[in-house]
Amino acid sequence: MKTRIWNLTKAFPGKVNFIDSNNVILGYDLNQSCCENAFWTIGESQDGSSPLHRGDNEMEQEIELDGYRFDPKYFERIEDDGNERYVAIFKLIHASEFKWVDGKLLDLVKLPELYLRLENHHNGYYSHGFTFRGESTIEGSL
Repeated sequence: MKTRIWNLTKAFPGKVNFIDSNNVILGYDLNQSCCENAFWTIGESQDGSSPLHRGDNEMEQEIELDGYRFDPKYFERIEDDGNERYVAIFKLIHASEFKWVDGKLLDLVKLPELYLRLENHHNGYYSHGFTFRGESTIEGSL
């Protein structure tokens, strides 16, 4: 299992799209206006500290996260944390790989949960839309 990420590619200009092996899709608009900072991060902490991956409207990139898929039931939204920061948080869970050895099923890979954060820091005037299509569809803006 893997999750693929396309940030500002030719197929998705101005957008970032996350698609896992179960066809769970998350799309986020990165086109920015003045006085705002829209970006995304992926890391082991829910608060966004020490991200493993980061993307914004300046760098085209494609990333593969082997062993991960979305947890389609997890979603958290932070509406202005007092610092003009709006956040949507999604969870990526590990898909452990197994192997049979001498008639026993062995767990070969245990990966930590990762948190995908969509963020927009602004004064309340601008927003960026996102759509998550998993078990249910979540649409919103930050």
